[in-house]
Amino acid sequence: MELEKDGLSLDIVRLKNLFIKELESLNFSKNTILTYNQQLLVFSDFCEEISDEVRLKNIKQMHISYFFAWLEAKIQPKNATKASYYRTLKSFFNFLTKNNDDLIDYDYLFKKFPLKLKKGESKEVNHIKLADMNKILDYLQKTIEKNNNYKNNRNSLLVKLLFGAGLRISEALNLKLIDFTTSDINDEFYELNITAKGGERQKAYVLKNLIRDEFSYISQKLSLADYVFLTSRNTQLKRQTAYINLKRIYEKAGVFHKEGCHILRHSFAMDLMAKDINLGVIQKALRHKNINTTMIYADATSNMIKEALKKR
Repeated sequence: MELEKDGLSLDIVRLKNLFIKELESLNFSKNTILTYNQQLLVFSDFCEEISDEVRLKNIKQMHISYFFAWLEAKIQPKNATKASYYRTLKSFFNFLTKNNDDLIDYDYLFKKFPLKLKKGESKEVNHIKLADMNKILDYLQKTIEKNNNYKNNRNSLLVKLLFGAGLRISEALNLKLIDFTTSDINDEFYELNITAKGGERQKAYVLKNLIRDEFSYISQKLSLADYVFLTSRNTQLKRQTAYINLKRIYEKAGVFHKEGCHILRHSFAMDLMAKDINLGVIQKALRHKNINTTMIYADATSNMIKEALKKR
């Protein structure tokens, strides 16, 4: 892969496109790919300003520092946004290291990199409180009691897998009936064989009792090789459609100002934190590779501590 052709900014865009193609081939989620693409386009805008003096073969760590200073002046990003840009750039230059014809190793750009984060800034985790989750689950149960059809069972099962097993929406939508397994008939859990970020095969767990009725209904309608979540036309349910469906369900259950699919995974984690589950166990349940990713839920429970102290 040739590094330099058209100047720094255009080279970044050209190589970014190759990077995105690799991510797609590795089955990264559409959201992840969209984030990488957008953030690298912003980086290319910065590179346009330094293209006269910098090329890909002589880029230095100080130029990465200059980028974050430039980004600060442009959008005043929060710590989480800065960290996201850092991960994107590191992944992109790691891709270049592995594939460039000149055998240039870009690890030096990020070795002991001093990413400056704002002190005292904590990220509030957007989640649905347990009382509101119960409203949503009650609403889904009533819809099934009123009309026990595939669509209502599908919607209920999706919510329960996101909230009850902490699945990402892409992981849930890619589930096939054959991916629900159990090692023992007396086992209380289904073992879910999921395709996680980057195409990696992982296992997650969900209580059989939680999804028993919905899974029983759906398993009678589908073959083992079928996707579990289908549209009325028997095509795989898309993320955008799931998003719209969930937003409608929240509102009909009386839970307003909440939307999205990932909020249910956040709610799963926050519920475990509220029950004093060990952080290491939560990390395993969420399948985070780094405990620091899980720590955002620990930080977010400071309000729980304050509320507890008020009741002493």
